[in-house]
This record gives sequence, C-alpha cells and structure tokens, in this order.
Amino acid sequence: MIRIGILLAVWTFASLVCSGCAQKSIWQAEFTPGPEGSAAPLPAAATVSLREAPWERVQAALREIHTQIIGSRAPFDEWPADKRAAVKARLLDGLQVSADSATVDVLGWSEFRTTERINASDGALEKFARSIGASNVVWSRSYLGKADRIESTSVTEFRENFNEPADSARMDGRRGARFGPAPVWRPVTREDEYAWLAYFLRQK
Repeated sequence: MIRIGILLAVWTFASLVCSGCAQKSIWQAEFTPGPEGSAAPLPAAATVSLREAPWERVQAALREIHTQIIGSRAPFDEWPADKRAAVKARLLDGLQVSADSATVDVLGWSEFRTTERINASDGALEKFARSIGASNVVWSRSYLGKADRIESTSVTEFRENFNEPADSARMDGRRGARFGPAPVWRPVTREDEYAWLAYFLRQK
C-alpha cells in the first residue's frame, strides 16, 4: 500500500507540473524560417487567410527551383537580386498567389509527414501563423499510403532492483526500490500517412 501511495503521489505531481507546459503544434515544431526575415505578430483579432493549393502544382514549382539552384555555380544568397526575385515569383506562382511578388514576404514554411489526423482548419495553423506575423498561409498535402505506427509514451512506474548497493536511492525503505520513466509500447497499427507543406506569407 505504501508503494501504491508513493506511485500515486509522484504521478499526481508530474501531472500538475506538466499541466502548464505549452505544447508546440506540429506547424511550429516543423517550421523553417524563410530568407526574408521575420515579421511582428498579428493582433489577436487579425484575419489569417488559409488556402489549399494542388500538391502537384506546388511540387512542380519546387522541383524547377531546385534544379536552378543545384545547377548554379554560385550559392543562392550570392545570386543577383533580379534572379532571386524571379525564383520567388516562380514559387508564388506555384502556390497560386496572384499578388505581385514584390508585395509578399515569404516568412517560412512547415514540411512534414505524419499519420496523425491533421486538420488545417482546426485553429492551430491559424494561431501559429498569427504568432509569426503571417497574413496568408498556403498549404498542400499528399496521400502517401499506409504506414506502420508504433506509439510510445513515457510514464512513471515503480521499479525494484535488488542487485544495487545498499546505499542506492530508496523510496519506501526497500533496498534498490525506485521510480523512473519507462517507455510503454503499444501494438503496431496501419494508418494513412500524408505529406504536408505550408508556406507562411506576409502581404505588405
């Protein structure tokens, strides 16, 4: 009973500590800043435009840009301004952005693949966009097929090791008895996997 009571106390304390932890959204965790710098966050009441673009169109533009970059003898940051502007215009064209490229800043992008169920309209994408000053987000996704998904979670559980010295950490008076986080593996499941890509833009 003593061990159970200690386990519950530790679990309760960990829950209280982590309850205030701010968890990053996947959009934030996978964000890469763009070459045009950052922007001030938008006001909470500001509107953020979210729009989907065809995956094939976006990828075609990115492949074309990639071919230009790897075929150049100079790195991209040494390209003349007009050549870099042309690359930006090609990217925005791939994203189906009709505004003049000179009036749009590319703040960055998020790119990932996951079996998690992501909804671009659930508020997380808009919230992150607003926090980095993006007034427009163009996102795209592609179905990749089925993938194995193995979930693990770290829990605090009671462990005993009677092979440790007598002066080992003691939690309830028993030799070697201690707590520690341990991964718990759940069964493998087959889930739909998607590739996601979102560009964060700021209209000047």
